[in-house]
Amino acid sequence: MTKPVERRQAPRVALIGRPGARVQDTLVAWLADLSTTGARLTLTQELHPATSITLELAPGPGGCRLAARVIWTATYGSEQAPEGERHALHQSGVAFVGVTPEQQGTLERLVDRFRRERASGKG
Repeated sequence: MTKPVERRQAPRVALIGRPGARVQDTLVAWLADLSTTGARLTLTQELHPATSITLELAPGPGGCRLAARVIWTATYGSEQAPEGERHALHQSGVAFVGVTPEQQGTLERLVDRFRRERASGKG
C-alpha cells in the first residue's frame, strides 16, 4: 500500500481541547490544527471559500493577528448550545497570507508550544 502524498507546505500539529481563536474580531473559532502556513478551524458559522479574513491566534500576549484566505469549508455535525438549541458545526481550512517575519516567528513559537503541550499530554 502506498503512502498518501503530503501536500502541505509545513507540518501541522493537531490540537485537542479546542484552543480558541477569533475571526474578524467577533466570531469565536476553535483551532483543530495549526501549521506555520495555515490552520483548520471549527466554527458555528460557515466561512465561504476564497473569503479573506483576519484570524487572531492565542488572543492576548504571545498571540498574533494574521490575514488569511479560506481555502475550503465543510459542515460536519452539530452541538447542543447551553440554551438548548442545536448549532451546526463547520470546519474551514485557511492559508495565511502576507505573513511578516515577526508574525512568522510568532507562528513558529505557537506551533512549537502546541507541539510540546501535546507531547506532554497537556494539549
